[in-house]
Amino acid sequence: MLLTKYIKGMSDYIDKDPASFEKCYKEANARLFAFLYLENCDQVKYGSIMLNLVQQKSLGNDQYSKTIALGKLLKKVGTT
Repeated sequence: MLLTKYIKGMSDYIDKDPASFEKCYKEANARLFAFLYLENCDQVKYGSIMLNLVQQKSLGNDQYSKTIALGKLLKKVGTT
């Protein structure tokens, strides 16, 4: 999946630099998959975590998981 518009908006992106594009492409994909992982988790069980993440993001404090590993950790912490 190519996220060109998102990648070009990233702070690390350097126009017409293939290495920069590749790095940002990998980071964007990792973020997308982490987001999808959290969005598709059991909302009954983990819905309060998701609601808190959305509220924090709206206040300018982005705590969304950047990787799937962190997403799994958030789910684990939410169950304790």
